[in-house]
Amino acid sequence: MTARSAKEPPLPRDLQSRFDALACRPWDRDDDDASTHLTQLLADWKELGNACYNHSCFLAAIRCYTKLMALPGGDTAAIRSNRSAAYLQSSMHAGPALALKDAEAAVEMEPKWFKGHLRVADAQRRRGDVVEADAAYRRTLALQPTCEGAHRGLRALKETVRLSGAAPGTQTDATTSSFSTARGTSSASEHTTAGAARSTEAPPITQEQRLERWKRETSVREDRTGMRPRPVSLAEADRQKGAAIKQTMLERFRSKVETDETFSSTLRERREEEMMLGDGVDYRDGDKYLRVYAHSTNGIGLGISADAYKEHTGQVDHRTW
Repeated sequence: MTARSAKEPPLPRDLQSRFDALACRPWDRDDDDASTHLTQLLADWKELGNACYNHSCFLAAIRCYTKLMALPGGDTAAIRSNRSAAYLQSSMHAGPALALKDAEAAVEMEPKWFKGHLRVADAQRRRGDVVEADAAYRRTLALQPTCEGAHRGLRALKETVRLSGAAPGTQTDATTSSFSTARGTSSASEHTTAGAARSTEAPPITQEQRLERWKRETSVREDRTGMRPRPVSLAEADRQKGAAIKQTMLERFRSKVETDETFSSTLRERREEEMMLGDGVDYRDGDKYLRVYAHSTNGIGLGISADAYKEHTGQVDHRTW
């Protein structure tokens, strides 16, 4: 897919005014016409989200769909699919991961709806998982054989495999070796082949394990995207290995100090500089600071100190009145 700009075009004035007007119309279930108001809000937020998407204002579309999903009856497979497409087209760094989350939710809501599987395939392709994307595209075609998006996605996958074969080291190299053998097989065999291609030592990771890992590491808040910090415990640390690494680094440093005369002399000069410098005072020129402090005043207040300084410099002659 073509690269997108980091910044989206500004939201048109009419769409911005519609967004502000809808945001100021909260829904209250205790109103007399709450049902009618809710139906109108659902339709308005969906229409505005689609309009923002058509204007390539994908972040605004995401906000509209999120507002819609917060209303009763707004969290549907179609809206999840729309927000997944907006995440995928947006400039967000975590867009593909969030798009996959919404697409999988849409599949759970309506397993027989082909567009949910298409969104999963597009998200997996953007994330670089060729095998999973191929399987999702084929599930889409099994439900809707005339889906042009799935056919176009499969052609893009073939092109990705061809380019990655000419440019090793890309993210998709780990899975492209098993792509040709995985085509036409079941989803389970695709997982096994992909895992064997990724590493001969580590066991293959199932789809359920991959989803659980993603849920643990990804923040699920709608207004924030990012990865959760990995929990680290000193109890799990290998202290012997850490001590060995530290000892190796110290020996390497000491050897460099002994063999590199320029390096060792630079270290000595810096050490002497640190030892001779205190709180902004260079103790190598102690007489200078002694003269300054000898003429200082311990008077209270700025006026006394200023007068003492002026008397010291001869600018004023104090007399006893």
